[in-house]
Amino acid sequence: MAHTPFQCIFCKSMTASFVSSEHIVPESLGNTEHVLPPGIVCDGCNNYFARKIEGPLLSSDFLMQARHRNGIPSKRKRVPVQNMLSFPDALSLEMGFARDGSRYLSAADESDNDRFVNRLLTSHRLTAMFPVPEKPPQRLFSRFLLVMGIESLAYRMLPVDDGILSDHINNSALDESRRYARFTEGSADWPYHECQIYPERKPLLDSDTGLPYDIPHEFTLLYTPKKEMYFVIAIFGTQYTINIGGPELEGFCDWLANNNNASPLYPTGT
Repeated sequence: MAHTPFQCIFCKSMTASFVSSEHIVPESLGNTEHVLPPGIVCDGCNNYFARKIEGPLLSSDFLMQARHRNGIPSKRKRVPVQNMLSFPDALSLEMGFARDGSRYLSAADESDNDRFVNRLLTSHRLTAMFPVPEKPPQRLFSRFLLVMGIESLAYRMLPVDDGILSDHINNSALDESRRYARFTEGSADWPYHECQIYPERKPLLDSDTGLPYDIPHEFTLLYTPKKEMYFVIAIFGTQYTINIGGPELEGFCDWLANNNNASPLYPTGT
């Protein structure tokens, strides 16, 4: 039986507004299929996560550049541009995607178009530089991972009966992660494990069409022998793992040691 009662898995409210669905992984990271229906995350929590967590992360240079490199559009179907400077004349440029999917390179300011065209006509090459972005703040990113982890656990329970999801909502073992993700309460530092498990653009072939495709993200849940639940997600080839029960990684480190440092996403190898 599908879940029908409206109760938020974060604030536990049953009286809040429940109009919006919730993408477990943001659409701007390529997710169109893993979605929680209305009634699981209230509109207040949904809007809070969009403004305070997803918004700052998705607009960070770190993810904007990654989305540009991989051609991942926002939910408004726009791929971020890559800002850069020509060398040595420091002309501001931007590289982006046209509506037909082709790439373009232009002056960032229309007033510099003549300089840009002249630069191309008088030189055999164009050298450009772009900034290397800093990683997002650890606390912000760990909250982002916890939100997705709690939501992915609820997503796993949806095909089952309502009682299991209600138990999940009222399980006090997850209250610490809920408070940290939603209200920034509790531990000052909630660590996560990070490692690259395959190249940023991992080409695969569709078994039906034979056409290549990339994997912008994939995720799973790992339950260890120490009875700890970990959320594991790969974003553009980098795997992030976080304990959704408490701010500890010891159980996952033990799991890695006992499994030849395999990825929970690919226990038998990539």
